[in-house]
Amino acid sequence: MKAMKTNIITAFALLLLAASCQKEPVTASENCAAVIRDNATAFNQLTSSANFNIQDARISGNTLTLKFAHGGGCDPDFKFQLHANPSIADFCGANINAKVIFTTNSGCKRLDYTERCFDISTLKTRKGCQDKLQIDGYPTIISLY
Repeated sequence: MKAMKTNIITAFALLLLAASCQKEPVTASENCAAVIRDNATAFNQLTSSANFNIQDARISGNTLTLKFAHGGGCDPDFKFQLHANPSIADFCGANINAKVIFTTNSGCKRLDYTERCFDISTLKTRKGCQDKLQIDGYPTIISLY
């Protein structure tokens, strides 16, 4: 009888724990960085302060997820920003040029792997166009749709 009581109490505690961990789904705008839209002059002057490599890219809805291999892994405040110059994409099906800018305050050479997401909804403004994203340093052109 005591074992049965203990099992019931344990099951109830686990049920409460599981129920307390449920959260509403997070949307891309809450969790992902916005794409920074630049004019042609500003876009062409962008340079990254550190070495990195884009390992993978995928789009789901309005979210672009990039996987990076990068140095500077000792700095907890490193940043990845995605800059785009959509003004040069003046016809349907055009490639929108983009650059990733990586900044870190660490000279640490430790190789690290990071995944970041970006809200690309501002780049998907022309319905019916099959626009694509060409990110400097990434060999594959990415369809926005």
